[in-house]
Amino acid sequence: MRKEQSRPYLRNVLTLFNKTKGMRVITTAANNAVYLNKRRSHL
Repeated sequence: MRKEQSRPYLRNVLTLFNKTKGMRVITTAANNAVYLNKRRSHL
């Protein structure tokens, strides 16, 4: 039994999440990376 078949709702949630907030998550991750790089350069 495949995981995809046993947990189809998980795929649906991930797809919905990617459609609605994918760009926001990517932007937040990019901002966090820049912020961490700035802090690392200060240390």
